[in-house]
Amino acid sequence: MSCFVISSDDPKVTLKSYSGTFSGSKATVRINLEITDAHELAYIQRQLGDFQAAQAEARKAAKSKKPTPKPKTITKAKQLALPAPEDVA
Repeated sequence: MSCFVISSDDPKVTLKSYSGTFSGSKATVRINLEITDAHELAYIQRQLGDFQAAQAEARKAAKSKKPTPKPKTITKAKQLALPAPEDVA
């Protein structure tokens, strides 16, 4: 599992705005950051690239798994019965 964290302690990165929208059962979050340091920008872009690559790899691994075979169906066999009970007198 990957994670991306932006700290509020870093003055080089400022959260300008964020928004969220829904489309069916999925949501999209947009985050706008103002970054004043080129090194910080490169670091954030590298982290986001690693995050995206990890997700793509997980999707690829999930797709490549062989589907589980369906269980074989049992054909209907002739029903067997117990012999009739004998009268005991």
